Amino acid sequence: MTTIARTAVDLAVGRPLPDALVILDGAARTILTSFVGKPRRRDFRNPRLVAASREALSSVAAPRATKRLSGVIALVEPARESPAESLTAGHLHLAGLPMPLFQAPIRTQLGFVYPDFLWEDARLIGECDGAIKYTDATAYVREKEREQVLRDDDYRFVRWLGKEIMLRPSVVIARIERALSG
Repeated sequence: MTTIARTAVDLAVGRPLPDALVILDGAARTILTSFVGKPRRRDFRNPRLVAASREALSSVAAPRATKRLSGVIALVEPARESPAESLTAGHLHLAGLPMPLFQAPIRTQLGFVYPDFLWEDARLIGECDGAIKYTDATAYVREKEREQVLRDDDYRFVRWLGKEIMLRPSVVIARIERALSG
């Protein structure tokens, strides 16, 4: 038996950055949960807890793995809620695009909303959609209401499917790049 951190590090070594980030982000979310018991959304963005999660990953890596994974571990964000979000973040980094905030709170007339990706300066929200997000018709309607409120507050949107970032990452990255420049 190995710890979650050790297993994640062992699996991530030698994988391309986006794939390694999927593994390490998931492990960091689990590790962070062990620190606080019942985490709230803001805990996954807490700098102290994020740093502790990254340190838990770094501390179990063998010396040769630490050197190869240190750059990836520095990119780990427990706030990313899905493998597709982590995969997207890895491809954004490789493309040299600005790194957004993840699950950052935005106050609206509906209360706080938490977009998957937020490029504050560009007032651009990125949403990585998948079937799990819309468990029923009311979830779909709530998502559309939330998007309209944000559009009314002058936010722009760029959307992609989880399967797109998995199968055609260059198409998604080009779409995001166009949205950032436009």
